[in-house]
Amino acid sequence: IKTLLHELTHLAQWVDGSLRFTHGKMCYCQEPVENYDYKDQPHEIEARDSEVILYDLYMSSKSIKFFKNRLTS
Repeated sequence: IKTLLHELTHLAQWVDGSLRFTHGKMCYCQEPVENYDYKDQPHEIEARDSEVILYDLYMSSKSIKFFKNRLTS
């Protein structure tokens, strides 16, 4: 679930345009991510932070109506 939430964060970055390919390079907020070590790339930092927040919200949610949370059942 955490991996899915992490990757959905990247999808959201692509949709909102903050993550894109520019001149053959992947850029986050118009800055090439290759300027950073992988663990320090800003789009990865955002995705790691979001996965924790979203996972905690999912695990604590009592109002999930469509998909039963089998991890807490």
